[in-house]
Amino acid sequence: MAINITGPEVGGYGEKFEVPYEVMSLLRRRQRARADKRWDEADDLRRQINEAGYRVEDTPHGSRLRIG
Repeated sequence: MAINITGPEVGGYGEKFEVPYEVMSLLRRRQRARADKRWDEADDLRRQINEAGYRVEDTPHGSRLRIG
């Protein structure tokens, strides 16, 4: 499971920033839920990530995490 983390859209791709442990934990749990086809759980975890101020984008190469 690949996780690509990018900075704010105005800062462009590849900008480094620290992601709280709790958010990374939610993202990993979401990826496992998706792999196991537990879609309702994955949607709930995405909502929790969004509420923490991050956005998840799913790509063919894995999930991308963005601020905002």
